[in-house]
Amino acid sequence: MKRDFADFWNLMWEVGLLACAAFALLNAYAPPQDLPWKPLDLNQPVGRATAAKVADFDLSPTAAPEEVQGATEACMQVLREAGVEVERAADRDDGGFCVVRGAVRITGGAVTPLAPADVVMQCPLAVRYVIWDRQVLQPAARDILGSAPARVENYGTYSCRRIYGSQDVSERPSEHARANALDVAGVTLADGRTVTVLD
Repeated sequence: MKRDFADFWNLMWEVGLLACAAFALLNAYAPPQDLPWKPLDLNQPVGRATAAKVADFDLSPTAAPEEVQGATEACMQVLREAGVEVERAADRDDGGFCVVRGAVRITGGAVTPLAPADVVMQCPLAVRYVIWDRQVLQPAARDILGSAPARVENYGTYSCRRIYGSQDVSERPSEHARANALDVAGVTLADGRTVTVLD
């Protein structure tokens, strides 16, 4: 009985050591964008853990003001570390379902500018925009169209409405009611051409 107990604990010890060694190897050699415990780096390609890391900045409707402030500051820091200039914008609450919390504005830096430029959005959307710009838009513009994007024409982020503009109060609010969606109209390229979503 004592021997069985000792054998069991020896086996557990060996399993624990193997698990620690596997974790150390994974931590050292796996791409950081695939590891959920590594910080989000917008200079890295999209990885298996990227979406979850961005989602960590999402705010629940019941988040306390301190939580909103903390999450938004951390989100803005990730943008700044990636060379994106960003500033805090005023939150808004219409007293109904249209509530914008953790609002920011991209003001410049290493990202394709938005036009019009004064677009207010939730900070996680700003992060998603930078990822889309770097990982999708810029490579596609260069590889397919032979020119870098100069600006992204857009219809804005905020619109106090339900999904698809429905008047039915049972329908869920649009993401635009939280400034959590960006409508892209087209892209103007550095060579002067414009590619529109419509055409």
